[in-house]
Amino acid sequence: MGRLRSLIFIFIALLSLSTLLCGCGEGGGSPSSHMPKWTIMVFMNDATLASRELAGIDLYEMRQIGSTDDVKILVQRCSETGSGMVRYLVEKGNMELLGTLSDASPTSSDALASFANWCFENYPAEKYLLILWSRDEDNSWDGLVSCLNLSKALSSFTENVDLLVLDSSVKAELELLDELKGNVSVVVALQGAMPDDGFNYENIFQKVVANPHHTALEVSGSFVEDFKNLYQGRNDVAISVIDIAKVADVVGYLNDLGSDLLNFSDTSALWGIVLQTQSYFITPGEEASFRDLYDFCERLGALDLSDSTKETIENLKKSIEDMVKNEWHVSDGIVSGSRGVSLYIYTLGSRESAYSGFTIATDASDWYEFVKSRF
Repeated sequence: MGRLRSLIFIFIALLSLSTLLCGCGEGGGSPSSHMPKWTIMVFMNDATLASRELAGIDLYEMRQIGSTDDVKILVQRCSETGSGMVRYLVEKGNMELLGTLSDASPTSSDALASFANWCFENYPAEKYLLILWSRDEDNSWDGLVSCLNLSKALSSFTENVDLLVLDSSVKAELELLDELKGNVSVVVALQGAMPDDGFNYENIFQKVVANPHHTALEVSGSFVEDFKNLYQGRNDVAISVIDIAKVADVVGYLNDLGSDLLNFSDTSALWGIVLQTQSYFITPGEEASFRDLYDFCERLGALDLSDSTKETIENLKKSIEDMVKNEWHVSDGIVSGSRGVSLYIYTLGSRESAYSGFTIATDASDWYEFVKSRF
């Protein structure tokens, strides 16, 4: 019996030692093996003095929360030297410098891809949030073109982005959303101008840190809720959440609508509808070329259209409703006709060669032909 007790004692001791060793160093129980729930990547175009000051306010808000075991916050912004960019890990009350990139540009798709892939490799997580921050767009067209340039980087990302937040003006445009298929799951974007104060990142990141298990749609809801609380007193703001998996359906029905409208010869009546449709701008006085697609569909009902065209319009409206998962605007403001997604509905003119390079010009080729021939 004494020998049996000794053997039992030795077995228990060895088991305890094994458990202790597995909980230390680089074993499975070590902190280094913990996979964060979210990696937040913030890519900032803050090259001008004015935008740099605004970016500084947002970075201050981010530092009030900082990274945790479950949520890592990485930033790449313009260097104070006036050339290149710098990378930081945002910690509570501090920003740790991680690298200087002397040749990087905030308008370069290569710089964005390099930053994102570096984050994927060095800060892997279950989900990824990418924020594209900008305040310097002069008009809606230039803002779209510059963002399309950055969106090209997504094809070289080594991971998909669960949530893309476009922290800038007028980006809920179907032309841009169509470029994101297959690389992004959910998008938060504006239909109007982004106020200088932007989002309150302290409030939003606090919710992410407190609820790291939240899905991309749930986190997107925090952006909308914060935006509503900040700007419900304004009359010129609108924000929406887009399910990118539903974009193809919208584009398909848009192509059908283009095919139908190519056979509608009353161009004057069409122009009348366009001019009544909810429009968006960044700078007062710019061409009102981007207009709400759902509002356009509803106003088309005033025309003498065939039953098949009316059915196409209803299908398109339903697909927009399925795609726009969340939307908010001031109901009595200058964007009161907003329903979540806008589209270029205007004369192309000198922009035709650029527009022909957009994916939507191929995916909705009949709509593209309609815009070219009727406007």
